[in-house]
Amino acid sequence: MVVSIASYHFKEREGNKGSFEQTNPGLGLEHVINDMWRIGAGTYRSSIRTDASYVGAMYLPLQYANWRLGLAMGVVSGYETNLSPLIVPTLMVEGKKFGANILFVPPVQKTDGGGLGFQIKLKLD
Repeated sequence: MVVSIASYHFKEREGNKGSFEQTNPGLGLEHVINDMWRIGAGTYRSSIRTDASYVGAMYLPLQYANWRLGLAMGVVSGYETNLSPLIVPTLMVEGKKFGANILFVPPVQKTDGGGLGFQIKLKLD
């Protein structure tokens, strides 16, 4: 089980669009295929205050002890368009029962400065 918890934005939104929401609760599932691949899907409250859903895979070729580094790839809904492609660098740490994901979301427009997404994980064995 994956619990989306928060985000941190490198800069605030410009213009009259209001500030980004930094608390982003949500739930999802992540399934381990092997040491380098995970698949997952979930839903969360986005930083622009809409309900968003995602589905995709994580490729994590760089590993050191319990740490993994790679890319999350897939599609996400609930933003400016119905479905948006998603390819973001991802740092993961996994213990026997708990773990965490940190996703780096690069800027996608002039008014969006990018940021980090934070998830915690609980293994449901």
